[in-house]
Amino acid sequence: ASNPRIIYANLYGYGKTGPYADYPAYDDIVQAASGIVSLQAALSGGEPTYLATVVADKVAGLTAAYAVMAALFERERHGHGQEIEVPMFETLASFSMVEHLCGAMFNPPIGPTGYPRALSPQRRPYRTADGYIAVMIYNDRHWSNFFDAIGNPEWSKDPMFKSLRTRTQNITQVLGQLSKVLETRTTEEWMAVLTQAQCPAMPVRSIDDLLDDPHLEQVGFWHQVHSADGNMRMPGVPVSFSQTPGEPGQPGPRLGQHSREILEEANFTPEEIERLAGPPQQNRQSG
Repeated sequence: ASNPRIIYANLYGYGKTGPYADYPAYDDIVQAASGIVSLQAALSGGEPTYLATVVADKVAGLTAAYAVMAALFERERHGHGQEIEVPMFETLASFSMVEHLCGAMFNPPIGPTGYPRALSPQRRPYRTADGYIAVMIYNDRHWSNFFDAIGNPEWSKDPMFKSLRTRTQNITQVLGQLSKVLETRTTEEWMAVLTQAQCPAMPVRSIDDLLDDPHLEQVGFWHQVHSADGNMRMPGVPVSFSQTPGEPGQPGPRLGQHSREILEEANFTPEEIERLAGPPQQNRQSG
């Protein structure tokens, strides 16, 4: 008998009603199809590049997670389940178009696609006297505080710095000027200046740096997980719940690790289990 409360989630490469439905899909392929690879070309000297993370896989997974939660909420309210389709291509196309649709949002278009600030070749980590720093001097208060902090140089009076509109219209020149200034002091010096001026900034950190990042240590981000293969470092759950906190799960089971338990649950006889699963494994990992 069918169960009307079942929630069935399908994660596909492409929506099943479109012409790409039968195309095989992996993260790199969907990055290319969704416009992300092309967008990266604006920041890498015209050469299309993949992001250095499996963004399509992860964004599609997160989208599926909130879709299932929404379906669970609907079931709690009205008692019925439903089928969900989460195609990677459509999900990443939506993800990239949020800010880059721009003038093409209107029909007919009133301007080109592409968010100018995000696509400026000057939008990059800035070189300092001894490294690199990420700086986001964005709204009028940020710029006013920044100019005060560095003594209001002559170039600060240029009309292109007057408002968000003028800065966006001249974004490459604005960020180019900022780039020149940031080369004059060390990363640590700029962090002190920018923090005092309440301008968002952070040093460029490597993945290795995060292994002993003081903030991640203080908030208890890293967890030690014990497994049959040794102790492992695992990222914690990044979301904090006041009533139901989570924690990393155990590593996935080894091949056949739970065969006997599953067969027992399915009411196989001991003789059948012995024949199908073999003798009990020694030192099996619990959980």
